[in-house]
Amino acid sequence: MNQTSFLLPSEPQVQPKAVLYPNHYVWFVFLSALDLMLTWIILHRGGGEVNLLASSILGNWGLIGFVVYKFILVTLVLCICEYVGRKNRALGRKLATAGVVITSFPIVVAFGLLWIHFPHLPIEALPSDELPRQLVSEPLVNLH
Repeated sequence: MNQTSFLLPSEPQVQPKAVLYPNHYVWFVFLSALDLMLTWIILHRGGGEVNLLASSILGNWGLIGFVVYKFILVTLVLCICEYVGRKNRALGRKLATAGVVITSFPIVVAFGLLWIHFPHLPIEALPSDELPRQLVSEPLVNLH
């Protein structure tokens, strides 16, 4: 028996497989987090959530529920991309790309709404009810 045989494992160790589309996933997670933050800013400036499910979750469970909802959605999309990608790489990549593109739409809309309704206010400005009235335009959606 070879003296070095005790150093070698009897079975090859299985390396965990890396994710298939890491660049897509970084962008998807970043854009999803940005969407969450912009939604919160718009809500605090008098706007509303247009996604009925997300609006219901916000109404019932607040920010914590909304964050959990977003986390579940992001996880689900990543898992679907990985599952499909392991069966068909090209289709998985298309799904991951679609996820990034679709997630960017609400962000563009949110920045547009903030720019239209609050063109002279920096992002870090106080909530609209604490600002001088001459600086505040009409709310995006009246929640009352």
